[in-house]
Amino acid sequence: RAGMELRRQVALAPRAYQLEVLRAAVRGNVIAVLQPGSGKTLIAALLVDLVKQRDAAAARPHRCTVFLVNTVNLVRQQADFLSHNTVYSVRRCCGGSGPSLEATTWRKFVYKDVILVATAQTFLESLIHGFASLEQVDLLVFDECHHTKKKHPFNLIMRDFYHLKCEPEKRPKILGLTSTPAEDPNRICYQLHVLEENLSAEICTASVNEEVAVASPNAQVETLTYPRSSFDKAVNFVLAHSHLFTESEPTVLHIIANLGPWAACQLLPSSLGAVPDELASYCTSRPLAEHVSPKVHALIALLEKQNWAQMQGIAFVDRRATASLLCRLLTAHFGTESCGVPRCFHLVGSMRISDQADVLQQFNNRSAHLLVATNVAEEGLDLQSCQLVIRFDPEPPSIRSRVQAMGRARARNSRYILMAPDGDTAYESTALGAVPDYVRGVCENLRAAPPDGDDANLWALDDDAEDDLYDEYEVPSTGALITTTTSVATLHRVCASAPLEFAHREREWVVSGLPFPAMKSVSVSDQGCTTNRYAGKRKVALEAIRKLHSAGFLDDHLHRLEVFRRPKRQDPGRDRGLDVRGVMCPLEDVGTAIRPDWAPAVNTDKDCRRGHMHVLISDDGEVLPLCIITPGPLFEISCHVRKRGNAVEDVTMRPAGEVSMCTADVAQAQEFQQLLWHSVLSLPSGTSFDWANARTLYFVLPVQPGPGTRIDWDCVRQAVRQMHTFGDGTGEGSWQSDEADRLLAGCVVYAVHDPTRLYFPQELTELTLRAPFPFADGDYFTHYRERFPQLHLDPDQSLLRCVPVTPNTCAGVHHHHSASKKVATRRLFALPVALLRPHPLPAACFRACALLPGVLSCVERLSLADDVAHAVPALAGTDPLAVAAALTPLSASADENYERLEKLGDCVLKLVATTDLYATLPAGSDEGVLHVERVRLVSNDTLVDKGSMRNIPCWIHTRSQSQWLPPAFVPPAPPPSEGGNSSPVAEEESQRCIQWKVIADCVESLAGLVFVKSESLAATCEYFRWMGLPLHEWSELHPPFLQDTQLQAEIQAVLPLEHVLKYTFRNKALLVAALTHSQSLLNYERLEFVGDAALDFCVIKYLFNKYPDQAPGGLVDLQKAAVSNEALAFVSATHGLHKYLLAAPPSVIAAVDTYCSAYFPRFSSACGKIKTLHVWVLLFNPLPLAFRLTRTSVEKTSGLPPASTEVPKILADIFEAVCGAVYVDLAFDIDAFTSAVWHLIGPHIEAHVTPATFVDDPTSRLVKTLQARQGHTAVPFTFEQLDDGTHVCVVTVDGTELCRGSGRSKYVAQRAAAALALQLLPPMPDEVNVARELYA
Repeated sequence: RAGMELRRQVALAPRAYQLEVLRAAVRGNVIAVLQPGSGKTLIAALLVDLVKQRDAAAARPHRCTVFLVNTVNLVRQQADFLSHNTVYSVRRCCGGSGPSLEATTWRKFVYKDVILVATAQTFLESLIHGFASLEQVDLLVFDECHHTKKKHPFNLIMRDFYHLKCEPEKRPKILGLTSTPAEDPNRICYQLHVLEENLSAEICTASVNEEVAVASPNAQVETLTYPRSSFDKAVNFVLAHSHLFTESEPTVLHIIANLGPWAACQLLPSSLGAVPDELASYCTSRPLAEHVSPKVHALIALLEKQNWAQMQGIAFVDRRATASLLCRLLTAHFGTESCGVPRCFHLVGSMRISDQADVLQQFNNRSAHLLVATNVAEEGLDLQSCQLVIRFDPEPPSIRSRVQAMGRARARNSRYILMAPDGDTAYESTALGAVPDYVRGVCENLRAAPPDGDDANLWALDDDAEDDLYDEYEVPSTGALITTTTSVATLHRVCASAPLEFAHREREWVVSGLPFPAMKSVSVSDQGCTTNRYAGKRKVALEAIRKLHSAGFLDDHLHRLEVFRRPKRQDPGRDRGLDVRGVMCPLEDVGTAIRPDWAPAVNTDKDCRRGHMHVLISDDGEVLPLCIITPGPLFEISCHVRKRGNAVEDVTMRPAGEVSMCTADVAQAQEFQQLLWHSVLSLPSGTSFDWANARTLYFVLPVQPGPGTRIDWDCVRQAVRQMHTFGDGTGEGSWQSDEADRLLAGCVVYAVHDPTRLYFPQELTELTLRAPFPFADGDYFTHYRERFPQLHLDPDQSLLRCVPVTPNTCAGVHHHHSASKKVATRRLFALPVALLRPHPLPAACFRACALLPGVLSCVERLSLADDVAHAVPALAGTDPLAVAAALTPLSASADENYERLEKLGDCVLKLVATTDLYATLPAGSDEGVLHVERVRLVSNDTLVDKGSMRNIPCWIHTRSQSQWLPPAFVPPAPPPSEGGNSSPVAEEESQRCIQWKVIADCVESLAGLVFVKSESLAATCEYFRWMGLPLHEWSELHPPFLQDTQLQAEIQAVLPLEHVLKYTFRNKALLVAALTHSQSLLNYERLEFVGDAALDFCVIKYLFNKYPDQAPGGLVDLQKAAVSNEALAFVSATHGLHKYLLAAPPSVIAAVDTYCSAYFPRFSSACGKIKTLHVWVLLFNPLPLAFRLTRTSVEKTSGLPPASTEVPKILADIFEAVCGAVYVDLAFDIDAFTSAVWHLIGPHIEAHVTPATFVDDPTSRLVKTLQARQGHTAVPFTFEQLDDGTHVCVVTVDGTELCRGSGRSKYVAQRAAAALALQLLPPMPDEVNVARELYA
């Protein structure tokens, strides 16, 4: 005690009874039994300090302290308490919400003397897999240790690792904390001895009971009686219509009896619409006196008498529905009263951890006065001391429940009230006759004699008669230990989400469905567990783990090896140390025709260069007054040029022969380019042209008018000559008014005061310089004479009306001029003639130059595409326009992009890789291995690597027309940043960033283009081989033959299906395998894997060719609709494939029968001929019947299931497997496969999966509808979860709840709510009713 007083960090001072128990805990292992709220956790904190001091004094190695609890909420609560009352570091571990306790983490905890607060299950799993060891634990604390029995993790930790594995001298000290070590009042002595035996500790309680009573006083026990109720009308309705309620019939009857009909009406679903007449009188917004039970009346009368400003209380109930509805009832009753009424919340175990934490926080900070809770609030949770605890439902017979509930009423003068019906004396005597001071009674039974007879042999085993079959499997290298008790749970974790089947067959237990190649099932002898199913499951599960580890599927920690896990998608840039934005690549390559490689002219001087002229022709056939001179020849190119205002003009660039240019001509052409681009593109000041280091080189020059096509060198020389005086602003040689006609003769003029402002002269106006100036005081003459005194102005001179030239601003450079110097809007200006000067370039050039950025951007893109078509062998002879589209992402804003080709190429790659793996991997490789290998083969990471090796990033065109830059252009240095440092221009000039997915998509889009050109999988496979993928030649792929000699009975059973398929199998075993459930060694999984790829390819190929103008997003939507689980299950059941399913477990057969009986009896002739269309549309848009617009009376009564109906996935799987069997049987002939299976699914797709009939899901339609309305941009969905786990989605529009939808998942609830909202949403003025139009 003296040592502890030196620990000033301890926030709470211990009481005498706590020190008494602490002394006992120092001497040995102890189970501390104290009343609730008496500070048991403080004893653990003090003991931690003493144990750590003792080990430090003895120079013992570092060890970890482990504090075990049952729930996640308790992890947070106890960790916070220990961190405030100890000087040691506290860490949390609770499965998915905390750090994983693996070997590295555990070693850090041990080295740093950490106090680890963890859930018992998490720590048990760490011990099982050998990550943690009890030999490295100095103190092991069990909170609420009365759970240490049978299969609880507390007991498994003690039995399997403390007693059986840990050496006695290395075992940690044990401290158990509880208020109720026993539950059954008739077996208290026996239960105490069992608990001591399991925990290897002695029960200890305080002898200073007076101080304990002061610290945790007992509440006064009272009884509140109420008259019995009778609601026969409501009860009779429930008995006749229980299916209308969201809860089961017994629950609804219980609610009526205890709360009244008003509460039962709250269990009617929101989708029901009108309330039944029998319950209509009860459905009021606020519960009336005659609508609630006398029991609730008695509770309300009790609550109204309390002073809630100074007190809090808890009402315990038995059912989650009762807690929720009682809280809602009390809130509705007290909600409109004056202040001082209780604010109610409910707390149940099915709530999310975060929701529970919110309720506890509000209760502890006194924002909530009354908590309506189930037994989840009885123990463990840190709640404020209450003045009132009410047992609304009858008290359970368990002593623990009574003591824990009374422990919540530990405030001064607190009351514990039991509610009982009038005249129930048996209940009153039972309730009040329980042990009033249970903890004190423990002392009297503590040292009682051990029980005699049969009970004496069950102390340590705790009624577990199956422990005679105990067995274990240990890995010596890591210490991982699996016992028969933990084997089943461990096997499920190892197999992830794989559905395991346990069965007893022919004197052995079998587990099947293991997701490992060549080991689908494991069997073991049933000796000793012939009739005990649970013992047999544990035995075969342990054998399965032993064999999986021996076969190398599990590592030495008995964890699944990464090669057999589902691969995780990784960013390749992270492994290569690349920029997080994507992959830093060199700039886009330049086509051969526009590279600065001039060939010498033929039969001329050696200084002359040979170029190739290309003229521009507008869409009306007019030859534009500009031509393009390139070093190499180009083909005819048609461009769609976007001008200002998104106007599109078609321009054709056509070859016009060769030209020769001497050195002087080239120099003049270069100077002309500078003048041209500065004037047309309005380049910022400080820009220059570096012709010596240009990546691209071509000239835009004027053409002589008249017949023939020749360069107008006179125009070039005159423009270059005038270029040196352009914009000097001296004003010398000012023009007279009689020279205005010269200005109007096809010139472009500029203003002396601002040469960047260019104008097209229109006509002389009647205004003179004496006219008033519109933007300042005075007239034009006064304004311009003050600004330009050097000009000779005539006051009687007429003003010239001009239209400003709108330049194409270059978006790819940094502009230094002020933001106020934006391009003027296109309006008329009146300017004096003396202020204007002629521009060196003719007006015809300016008008044609507006098309140049779009034309030249297209030229650069197609020139490179032509080189790519020659570089890729499989693309030889392909139209460069198609190649350019395959290398253009959507971000480039081009008319054509790669998205359609990428989708086709993705399916081609999937089919080619799947076929290659199926044909080359061993026949024992299951679907999991095939999937892993395919992901590795065709992942985006692999495609990025292979594409980068083939220079694909340098072929991708990422610039839009507005970002085009002229040849040899050098941008000005960007402005310095705020810190004074220049921006990294050099990096941007030499590199560009491309998203890694864009590179992978381009690889796939080129594959799609190869297939479109060749229509051959063999040619596409050769392209992938050229790309570097490790694929075999297509001609070398041969399907493995399945032996059918042992399958004659199965073949005869499935043989009639050939008539349905209209196909005769060469290898009948393929059809048997395609219809055999996965629990058999020969099953459909491998064929389903192949059939999925083949079917995807056939569908996307059909849609790609059928709808050439369909947008890529619409193409993907159609493909998903055609091969969705619902669609394929429908087709499978339509053709009766489920009738031939082999070796399926009863659960699967029952699910298939339920689905088929709900849908397909309606198609028989006896039920009327209902068209398949209606059911097909329902499967793509499954909505409850009440939400659909009915067209005919036949549809209205069709009885189709609602959206919550689950479609068995096995129906879609066997259809894909049968398609895979046909594809394999045809030796991978995709054309023959398409012809063989298209009659099964093709008619449905051709009729119903079209852009005209496709209906988007209700959620997307509602979001789009609301987004079309001004001001509706927020997501309108909010979610709730009822106590029974049902999810509720609320649609809110303009702050008002529109409707609700419910379902067993958020997805189903959201779809139901969105569908109803589309029907209820009121139309806005001048707005098309989107929902009605889509349903029409």
